[in-house]
This record gives sequence, structure tokens and C-alpha cells, in this order.
Amino acid sequence: MLVSIPKVIRLFLKQAVPLGGFLLLSLCCMASGSVASRSFEAQGRLLWYDASVPSKPGQPYQTVAFHVWVDGCRWLIQVERIVPGSRDSVVTYGSDGSGDLYMTMKVPPEAVRPNPGESTNTLEWKRMLKAAERGEVADPAEVWPNRPYPFFPALYGTTFLWLMFCSGCTIPKTVLTTNLPFCFFMDGTAHLRLSLKSELRRHPKDPFLITELKAYNPGYSVDPKGKRYENPPPFNKPWVFFHYRALEFSHWKGIYVPKRFLCEWYTYKRAKSSTNHVVGTNSPLVRVKWRWFEGITEELRPLSHPITGRPPLDGFFAVTDHRAEKMTGGKPIEYLVKNGEWWQTNEPRFLKALKTPGELILAEHKTTPSPKHYRGVLLAVILFSGLLYAFFAWYKAKQRSQQQGGSREE
Repeated sequence: MLVSIPKVIRLFLKQAVPLGGFLLLSLCCMASGSVASRSFEAQGRLLWYDASVPSKPGQPYQTVAFHVWVDGCRWLIQVERIVPGSRDSVVTYGSDGSGDLYMTMKVPPEAVRPNPGESTNTLEWKRMLKAAERGEVADPAEVWPNRPYPFFPALYGTTFLWLMFCSGCTIPKTVLTTNLPFCFFMDGTAHLRLSLKSELRRHPKDPFLITELKAYNPGYSVDPKGKRYENPPPFNKPWVFFHYRALEFSHWKGIYVPKRFLCEWYTYKRAKSSTNHVVGTNSPLVRVKWRWFEGITEELRPLSHPITGRPPLDGFFAVTDHRAEKMTGGKPIEYLVKNGEWWQTNEPRFLKALKTPGELILAEHKTTPSPKHYRGVLLAVILFSGLLYAFFAWYKAKQRSQQQGGSREE
């Protein structure tokens, strides 16, 4: 059984192409001196709140732990939702500075979920869970070309962590206004062809650090077919739909890093309505905050180890490589790998796989011998050496005996 990624990602790719092309072109036009000096490791939490999700007053409905590594234009972002008494999937995004975006998702056995309509009482399902516990179920891994930032799962906050910590090499420091696809801000909306004008502000002493972003709803919505619907007044004109701002900073080795930050989503509703309904009452429409998270950077330190920007394949993974699609008529290549490496597009194995796109390839993998293995090898060497010495001693003794026998006959 292979763990799959929702189809919404592929829809997002079509929406993100114009932005991705613009941002990646900027890599060739900007000076990288100051960006190259940005090297750090940060850990913290995102506290999520939602007006429509039941929770205790002042308590987040979910907490996401994050870990960020940055080394110039290379970066890694790892997120995991904190579930008391259990574990959740660990999602890691990364970029090696080439413009390719890498992703791995490690799914612990207790987080494996059945497909829609699939029974969990079958023998097959129970066998699958046992296989997952033994590490025999491949976790998903993917790589996309020309993707400047992560986009799934948005509810974990990876997109916004990239904006805060890792965007210095992608968005030129001179850009103060840009258009971002609606699905940059909302998970599950990749099918909507809608872009939001976004205004940026930067730190006065560190122009590669974005300290504020306001995204404006254009005053209308679109359906999946692209049909446009005007919002009711006064929201038929651009209004702030999303607002990110850094509240506190850490000054560390000549750079600034967000220490506390806030992301807020807004909608509109009737002033006297307890829900987000806009019909059924004559009270005026007002803008309200309906979702937000507060981010806290708890640790900031030098990199504990060098990074390539590619998440390690330290486990059993089924890799889907979308970089092949331009060379195969839209089909990716897929391969299984265990404790191995990402394939690169100039390798013979990648070029060979282009001839059979869509077929799952069993790739070679590295193995780490256990201490028992080492002990067994050592015992075998000692035993072989002892036998060899015994044979050599016997052979020498036989030669001496033959020589002495020949002397007596003379």
C-alpha cells in the first residue's frame, strides 16, 4: 500500500505557474550576497484558532510544531501537528536552490487512515497496519520543478513559514507588490482561478526579511469554471482578506528573524448574525476575523549540520518525480527507495526511467548493518584466520617430516 497525496496539489500547480516563473526569474536578477549570509536553525510552535471550531476560550484548536533550517538559498521546513497521546504525520519541504521543490511525508502507523468507504475490520486492513508497523508501507515523497514555495498542507502553515523564514532568495528585496494565487492562502481552493493582490513590507535593517503582507480580495469570487460573482456592497471593492505581520524579532549574527508573528484570515457577515451567513437579515455587512494563528520561535541557533535542501529519504518512500513530465508527455516517473537518495535529472537511472513513465521502479537502497552483523563478520574473520593458521602449521609440519624422512634414507 502506498500513501498518496490529494489531487488538489496538481490543481495548485496550474495556478502557481505564473507566480513561480516570475519568482524564479528573480533568482537570476538579484544579488545573493546578503541572502547567502542567512544561515540558521529555528524551532517553535504555531497556535491555531478558528471561530467556527469548538474550543475552550483562549485555547487553540490545534498546535503545530515547526523546525526550519536555512543556509543561503537552501532550506528545509518540517511541520508536525501535536496530538496528545499519539503521533501525527511529519511533513518536510525543502529546496536545494535549483528551483526544484522536494517533499516527504512520514506517516506513523497510528496516523494511517482508510480510504473512503474502506472497512477497518477486514483482514487485509489489519495486515496493512502490521506491515506499516514493520516499516513495509511506503511513505509518499514528491519533487516538482520550478516551484518556489510549499503549498500543502496549508493548515499546517508551511507556506507562511516559507514566507517568514525562507523567501529571501526568491522574492527580490525590491518587490513590494505582487499577485499570489488564492490557494496560497486557503487549502483546498486550487480549483479556483483567482489571484489576490498582495502588498509587502520589509525590515528596515534587513530588506530580505518580509515583516508584513496584506492580501486583498478583489471584490468578487469565481466558481471552478471561472464564472465571476460580485460581492455584495461594500465588499464589491478590494478588501483585506489575509494579513501577516511579525510582532517581535531576534537580531542574530547580523540578520533578523521573526520571533513572534501573527497570520489572520477575514470574511464578512451580517452584523447581527452568529454565523457567516449574509442573507436573512437587514443588518449591515461587517468584516470579521474567522481564522488565525500565532507563531512563536522558541529556539534560534546555528545550523547543527550542513543541509542540501533535499529532505533525507531515511526510510521507505515511494517517490513521484514530476520533473520528468515535460519529457514524457505529462507523466511522472515513480520509484521506491529505502534509505537512499533523490534521483537527479542528469543521472543514467533517471534518463532510463523516462522510457517507462508511470511504472513503479524498485530502486537500489542503502542498508546500515546492525551491531550484530558486525559481530558476525568479525567472528567469521577470526574463525577463517584460525583455520588458515592451522592449515599453514600442518602444511609446514608435513614438509619438515618429509625432509627428515628423505635424510634418513640417504
